[in-house]
Amino acid sequence: MNPVDPSASSHLEVLGVAVACLVPALPAGWKAASLRGDSFNKWAERVDVTHVGLTERAAAELLDLQDRITDALGSSSAAFNPSQAIADPKPLIDGATRCASLLRTRDRLRPRFRRYSRLGSGLLTAVSVYVLSLLVGGLYYAGHLRDQWVRDAAFGAGGLAVGSAILLFCAYAYYENRLAVAEELAQETV
Repeated sequence: MNPVDPSASSHLEVLGVAVACLVPALPAGWKAASLRGDSFNKWAERVDVTHVGLTERAAAELLDLQDRITDALGSSSAAFNPSQAIADPKPLIDGATRCASLLRTRDRLRPRFRRYSRLGSGLLTAVSVYVLSLLVGGLYYAGHLRDQWVRDAAFGAGGLAVGSAILLFCAYAYYENRLAVAEELAQETV
């Protein structure tokens, strides 16, 4: 389509394409505007409960590990037992590894929640840039703007906005998954 063709059918074609491209942006913009509040309402209390649950599981794991170490070494007043000195340390290592994993998951929980909560602002920015680039591109193809750099800038910004939205969606899915895994880990019985 020639951007300088002022015919009415050309304008209708441009309008049709612009509306077709705008349709997915409307629900995305609506969701982006409420994503931060929705994310906070969905996860804030659950993150607090999960943090406490992970702390309690780690403490229980440490107490169990302490008991197993005492059993493996025997009391300090007992005579030396060579069979205890060559005992397999794998159960102790496994317990220490589980405890470290619980503490690592707990320590990552709140920072991940903060990053997860901020994704809505980025998505709202991406949708806004997409709509603006769509508007500028539509004006170019309707013949109201004639500079080619305007078209190139509109396509570039629109492409970056779509790419950013895809990356933000991937980050959203990642953080949602990590929070859910931590929650499940906190609810497991020792």
